[in-house]
Amino acid sequence: MRSAPANTRRVVLLLSAAIIATLTGAGCCALCTRPSPSDRQLARRIERVVEKAGIPGVKQVQASARQGLVTLGGIVESPEALQRAVVLVASDPGVEELSFLGVTFDPPKLSDKQIVALMRAAARRAIGPEYADRLGYYCEDHFGVVYGTLPSLALRQRLDEAMRGVRGIGPYFVAVEVVLEDPPPDDVVARAVRRKLRNPLDVKNLLLIGSDIDVTVEDNVVRLEGTVRNYLAKLVAKQQAETVEGVRYVVNHLRVRRRHGQTEEPFRQQTNDAAESSIASGDSD
Repeated sequence: MRSAPANTRRVVLLLSAAIIATLTGAGCCALCTRPSPSDRQLARRIERVVEKAGIPGVKQVQASARQGLVTLGGIVESPEALQRAVVLVASDPGVEELSFLGVTFDPPKLSDKQIVALMRAAARRAIGPEYADRLGYYCEDHFGVVYGTLPSLALRQRLDEAMRGVRGIGPYFVAVEVVLEDPPPDDVVARAVRRKLRNPLDVKNLLLIGSDIDVTVEDNVVRLEGTVRNYLAKLVAKQQAETVEGVRYVVNHLRVRRRHGQTEEPFRQQTNDAAESSIASGDSD
């Protein structure tokens, strides 16, 4: 069992700053502009849809929008609850990027020591004791961190999904590096990712067309570029690429194709199905 190093507190603070930078960087220019009538319409539509869905553990939802960047606010009980809200919002054709700076976590009141024990137990169930016991686990004020190395990105993905469901955890970060033991050639990985993206998925509101995506691989790092039909397709494309054997990391540079004159009705008709889609439960095939 590994204990946290003495400087872990400083690492956690740095990781928190990095996460905030990631969430704000994509939309910094958009936030400098005033919301247009269509921005305000998009924000109100998202608030109504999330409220109507009645997602357990999500309340007091607020949204703002600037040129396709949607910032969610409100109170969530867990990362799992937030994920369900994200899937619902990502189905809206007006959403191009998402930020969660307004979200406040209000998880069950467990001690950090209890949460670490639950994190370790969840990891053992998800990826097996052989790999889970090599990792380090740390929690401070409900902010959880897992660190170490794993031999595949698929294992890291399963670990991430497991951390999302840990009782008592709020924001979390999987600081786990993928170190491939016998990496396949880049061209083999690229072909496998393209095949994966062409496979149809039974996910409601998913507008993912593999031919829209350009896949390049260098040193087993996959880069996705091109345009997709909605933000949900961007999320799912990355998730699918991460399941391919031999992938070390996925850089998601996909852009959502901007549409003009979107109406509310087609989105409203399918939101209940989207809330229960397979990505929300962690299914990838």
